[in-house]
Amino acid sequence: MLTISRLVPRLLLGLILLQGAVSAQEPTEADRLRAEVEALLTDFHAAAAEADGDRYFGCFREDAVILGSAPGERFTVEEFRALVLPVFSGGTGWKTVPYEQNVGISEDGTTAWFDEKLRRENGAEFRTSGVLRRGEAGWKLVQVCAAFPVPNDRALELAAEIREVLPRPRRSIPAGSEVAVALEGLYRAGAEADLEGYLDHLAEDAVMLGTDVHER
Repeated sequence: MLTISRLVPRLLLGLILLQGAVSAQEPTEADRLRAEVEALLTDFHAAAAEADGDRYFGCFREDAVILGSAPGERFTVEEFRALVLPVFSGGTGWKTVPYEQNVGISEDGTTAWFDEKLRRENGAEFRTSGVLRRGEAGWKLVQVCAAFPVPNDRALELAAEIREVLPRPRRSIPAGSEVAVALEGLYRAGAEADLEGYLDHLAEDAVMLGTDVHER
């Protein structure tokens, strides 16, 4: 027969274990922010499928940059809107289904980045990645980059074909800026096979995306 002196410690232990289990299931602030970003990306793709221009461009910040898969495709929001809205006005959108998605959140909770693998209705596969910033209006896309994955065994062949039609590169990062200097250091370290120097330019939680669909 249990006495009060034996029953109370057991009850206390049960309450402690229950509280620990509940606490372990509570979402963190990063989890909450990640869910917000995932919801925006879901709506972004849904708006494209429904040819809803207001919702689609409402996901962008006005100073965002959109990088297409074709050489030379680098658009401001205004430029991209001029291309897309006439297509949407005819009721034609594009349906993409993400089948793999990864979202990262900065420590201060103001910046997010993502990469995802998607399939179009015609079966074509491609990859998008991008950056979002959180402001008074919530999360907004500030960069989106679309690319078709290329199998490594065909990379050199396709690179040679692309080089023939590639437009002359233009510099969008001011020369001498901190970003330009950091990128030049990264590229130099790679060219010199300086692994330590190369990794010094990467954050601990950095993500590297290769050209092959499996390279992440």
